[in-house]
Amino acid sequence: MDSYWAAKDTRGTVAECIKRTDEWFEHIRNSGLLALWRRSLSEYYAGSEEGGQTGVAGEQDELTTVHVNHARNLGEHLVSAIAGQAPQFLPQGSNNDAKSANAVRVAGAILDDTIKHGKLGKIRIEASRRSHVLSEGWSSVVWDTTAGPEVAPDPETGAIVSGGDPAYALHSPVDIIRDPNRNDADHQWYLVRRSVNRWDLAALHPEFVDEIAGLPSKIDESEERPRLRTNRNRLHQNSDEVYVYDFWHDKTPALPMGRSLTFANENAVWEDGPLKYDRLPLFCISPETQIDTCQGYSTAYDLLPLQQVINACYSVSLSNVNAFGVQSIWTQPGSNIDIQELSKGLSHVKSTTKPEPLNLAQTSPEIPALAANLIQQSEVLSGVNAVRRGNIEATGKLSGAAYALLDAKLLDLTVSQQDAYRVWMTDIALFVIRLFQKFANTERIVQIAGQANRSEAITFTGESLKPVRRVEIEMGNALQRTTSGRLQLAEMLSDRQMLSTPEAFISVVTTGRHEPVTEGPSKEFNNIKSENEWLANGKVPLVIRIDNHAMHIAEHAGVLSSPETRNNPQIVAATLEHITMHETEMAAAMPQPVGPDGVPLPPGPAPGGPGDVPTNPPVPGPPGASGASEQIAGMPSMPTPSKASPSR
Repeated sequence: MDSYWAAKDTRGTVAECIKRTDEWFEHIRNSGLLALWRRSLSEYYAGSEEGGQTGVAGEQDELTTVHVNHARNLGEHLVSAIAGQAPQFLPQGSNNDAKSANAVRVAGAILDDTIKHGKLGKIRIEASRRSHVLSEGWSSVVWDTTAGPEVAPDPETGAIVSGGDPAYALHSPVDIIRDPNRNDADHQWYLVRRSVNRWDLAALHPEFVDEIAGLPSKIDESEERPRLRTNRNRLHQNSDEVYVYDFWHDKTPALPMGRSLTFANENAVWEDGPLKYDRLPLFCISPETQIDTCQGYSTAYDLLPLQQVINACYSVSLSNVNAFGVQSIWTQPGSNIDIQELSKGLSHVKSTTKPEPLNLAQTSPEIPALAANLIQQSEVLSGVNAVRRGNIEATGKLSGAAYALLDAKLLDLTVSQQDAYRVWMTDIALFVIRLFQKFANTERIVQIAGQANRSEAITFTGESLKPVRRVEIEMGNALQRTTSGRLQLAEMLSDRQMLSTPEAFISVVTTGRHEPVTEGPSKEFNNIKSENEWLANGKVPLVIRIDNHAMHIAEHAGVLSSPETRNNPQIVAATLEHITMHETEMAAAMPQPVGPDGVPLPPGPAPGGPGDVPTNPPVPGPPGASGASEQIAGMPSMPTPSKASPSR
C-alpha cells in the first residue's frame, strides 16, 4: 500500500499539492461552477460591469439594455439583516470563581475590540455578502508573529520583536482548493491560494530570491488557473503580485500531528511542519450545503434568472421609448398640409383631413405587469418583504407595531442563514481566544468599555485567559435586531427608570445590548463571588457602607450550604462574622425615629404590638342600640341614622 500523499517528504507532498490544484481548477471549469460564480458576481455588480450606463444589443444595436438591479437590493437587505448588527460575545469559563469571571470579562473585551476596531468587523460583513452572492464566504485566521505590540529588540539582529497578533484574511471560493468528490463539507485538508507582492516575498525569504524572481505573475498564472474576476483591461498585464499556496491538513489518524506547508513551487518551500493550531485556521460561512455534495447553495442563484427577465422587460420598454419616443404624425396621401406659425411655439395646421399622432412608444401592458410580478416573486423567494425595502405603500395602511412585526419577519424566514452566521462567528471567536491563550506570552492591554463612554484598561497574558473554554454569541430575538424593536426596548427600559442617561438610551437603540443597565449589578456580583472565595478559606473580607447588603447576605449564606463547610469552624466563624458586619451596616443605614423635640426615641415595641392594646376596648352594639354612640378608639365617628317617617 502506498504511503499517504500528505505524509510524504516535502518535495513529494508539494508535487501532490500542485497536482490537486490543477485538478480543482479543471473541475470548476468543467462543472460550470466557475461560470455560475462569475455570472452571479457580474449580475450583483451590474452597475460596475455596465460602466454605470445603459447598453445596446441586436445586430444593428437596435435594442437598448438596462439593468434594474433588484437582486442586489434584496441581497444587501439579507446581508444587513443577518450581519448588520455586531454580535454580542458571551465567553464562558471553566467554573464560577473570580479568576474565571475576570478571564471571561477580558475575553469579551478582546473580541469586542476585534469587531469594533479590528479587521474582523469588516470581514464578517464581506464574508456574509460573499456567502450570499457565491454561496460560500471563506476567511482564515492565523497568528502573525510580525504584528502586535512591540516587545523588545532581538539580541542577535537588534530588530524589534513583536508580540504577535491574529491576522485575518478573506478568500474567494475559487482559491480554496479541496477535494470536489466529497459528499460533505467536512474536509480534512485545504490548499489556499493567496497573492502577495513579489518584492515583499523576496525580502522575507532571501534564500529563495532567484526562484521568486522567476515566478509567473498572478495574471500570467490565471491563464491556466483562473481567477474569480478577470482583468477587463487586457492592455495592462504587468503585476507585482504572485501566488503563494498554504497547505493545511487537520490532525487525523493518518497524520496525527497535522501539517502546515507554504510554497510557491516545488523549489520554493519556506515552511513545513506540524499544524500549530488546535484546528484548521480556515472558516466558511454558507447559507446551505447542497445535499450529497461539498458545494454551497444560495438564494442568489434562484434570483438570477428572474433578474435577467426583469432586465429584459425594462429593456424592451426603454428600447420602445428610445426608438419611438419622438412623436410621429400620420396623414392620408394628398392631405395638402399647410403649417403656419402664429407665434413662438404655436402653429396653425390646415389640411383636408385631420392628422393623427402615432403612439408607437406604448408598451404592451403585459410587459410591465410581468416585471412587477417577477419583482414580487423575487421578494417571496428571498424573504425580503416590501416593508423591509421601504415600500410601505405596497402593504397598505398598517399600525406601527404591524410594520415592526413585518420588518422582523425577515429574520424568521432566514433561520438557516442566521444559524450559519452564528456558527461561523462562534468558531472564529473561540479560535481567536485560543490563539491568545497559546501565543500571547507577553503582557498586553485591552480596553473594557463602561458607561458614559468611559473605559478601563486591563492587562492580560495568554495564561490569564486559560479559564475560558467556550464562546457563544447572542443574536437576540427578531424584534431586538431591528431598529423599531430596539427603540421599543429602550422606551420600555426608560419608562421603568432603568436607563439613567441619554447615552444609555442611545446605546440600547443602536446596539440592543444591555450593558448600560446591567454593568453595575454585574460588577457587584463578581465582587460577591470573590468574597465567597475568601470566606471559603476562612478569611473575612471588608464591608463598606455602599455595598448592596441584602444581596451580599443572601449570596454569602450559600457558603454554608453544604455539610462540609458547616463542619469547618473557621469557615462558619468567618462567614457569620462577615454577614453580621453587613447586618450592622444595613441597620445603621435605616432611618431612626425621633420625638417631637428632635431627640431619637429609644427602641420599643412597634405600634400595634402587644403592649399597645387597650385594656378595656369598647364593644360596639348593633345598629340602633344604646351602645351605638360609643366609638372604638382610633376610629372615626359614625353618623347616627335618623328614624324613617311613617309611610302614608
